[in-house]
Amino acid sequence: MRTANELSKKVRVPEYTVPGPGSEPPAAYLTVPVIVARKAVSLYHEEGAPAARGYLRSSKVGSWANHSNASMATSNSNVLSGFEAYVAADAADGRPTRGLARSTVLDWPAGPLMVRIDVILADSNGLAARAVFWDGPDLTETQAPLVAAPYAAALEQLHPEASLTSIGVWQARRQTHIEVPIEGALRQVQAAQRLQFSL
Repeated sequence: MRTANELSKKVRVPEYTVPGPGSEPPAAYLTVPVIVARKAVSLYHEEGAPAARGYLRSSKVGSWANHSNASMATSNSNVLSGFEAYVAADAADGRPTRGLARSTVLDWPAGPLMVRIDVILADSNGLAARAVFWDGPDLTETQAPLVAAPYAAALEQLHPEASLTSIGVWQARRQTHIEVPIEGALRQVQAAQRLQFSL
């Protein structure tokens, strides 16, 4: 099943294609930091920054940040600094959390698309959401509405009666985040559906 994360990478890296059946699974140094960082974000929202920092320091990301391989050290150091930037930006934002790591499947023309919303927030009398990426490709203002589209559709599917306000698209390693109004994200759903065929 294709994922919104894969679709987001296709937006940011047009030549990206999903590995086919029988391909070797991605190396641990690519997948482990993402798994660890996602858990750290959830821990931060559930238990606070000290608990999340302690988890990160004791994780593979913490040890790999001191790796003898400079590329490994830099990559994992970027996760640590990206997490600190996330905490600071979330504190400045101030909206309370209403849900974490919520997943749903969109029934799209190109096939089912799994969407994981990292954070759902109370926003006045409505709801907003965040998709937090921990991969390498950066994000631009132009790309953000298309990246946000499946997350907006998923939030609408999960909360059909709620007033929805925005999708925050975060590239945490790059310390970039862009808030996309829900209407702008939903206007890109058909374009995202077409793009899914090329994954």
